[in-house]
Amino acid sequence: MISEKKNKGKYMRGFFSVLCAAAIAAGCLSALAGCSAGSDSWHPAGMKLASSEDADYKMWVPESWTVDMSTGVTSAYAGGGDYSNVSVTAQNLSGEQNYLTPAEYWETYRTDLEATFPDIAYDEDTEGGISLLLDENAAMKYSYTATVTGTEFHFISVVCIRSGTVYLITYTAQPAIYEKHLEELQNILDNFSFDD
Repeated sequence: MISEKKNKGKYMRGFFSVLCAAAIAAGCLSALAGCSAGSDSWHPAGMKLASSEDADYKMWVPESWTVDMSTGVTSAYAGGGDYSNVSVTAQNLSGEQNYLTPAEYWETYRTDLEATFPDIAYDEDTEGGISLLLDENAAMKYSYTATVTGTEFHFISVVCIRSGTVYLITYTAQPAIYEKHLEELQNILDNFSFDD
């Protein structure tokens, strides 16, 4: 009887140790994967969701950024007097536009851009566009400067076409602080995802 109790006690201590180890491992995995305590969904570590639940994509931005949906466009800005921002617009394509590549779409968009901003100047390294993947979808990236209401800005635009919709992600900053958020922008692009 005493021997049975000792064995049962050893078994319970062993079971409790395994249970504690599993709980610690799960906590570590959650921290590494970016899950917050009490949250049901995964998110990149140090980032928060900026897009609405109705959007067919998810845009994650640094936790310190301010999400602004007041214009009906998904956008977020750095904050603290720094109005560098990232925004996303999505537009359904129709007719022959459905068959455009991101580079072809940019050529039509570029015409409107140049009419709106006559002083537009493209960065040499991206004037022809840089190919990239946005959640495994072909995309093109362009960077340029232009004056908006008397103030010069430096922009990066990423164009992606998916399922008959063109997605335009635009980063905007004043030239003096343009490079300050490039790493954060890359993180935003790396974590951008479409709903299946």
